[in-house]
Amino acid sequence: FNLEVSAARYPDKAAYRFLGRDLTYRQLKADAEAVAGWLQAHGVAKGDRVALFMQNCPQYVAAFYGILRADAVVV
Repeated sequence: FNLEVSAARYPDKAAYRFLGRDLTYRQLKADAEAVAGWLQAHGVAKGDRVALFMQNCPQYVAAFYGILRADAVVV
């Protein structure tokens, strides 16, 4: 819910900065939705647990919100 609200209010503001590059809320939301769609297409259902093991990077944030968007649990 927080990402949805932030993307609606501040679509072009930086949600995340990594190595001098900004990731906007609009792009973060789109990336999270893509991750959620991929997870659901591969059989992840509501309440399933998905392990997230990555370094701190923009893909981690998109994956985190994508898992939540797919109604799964981040572990």
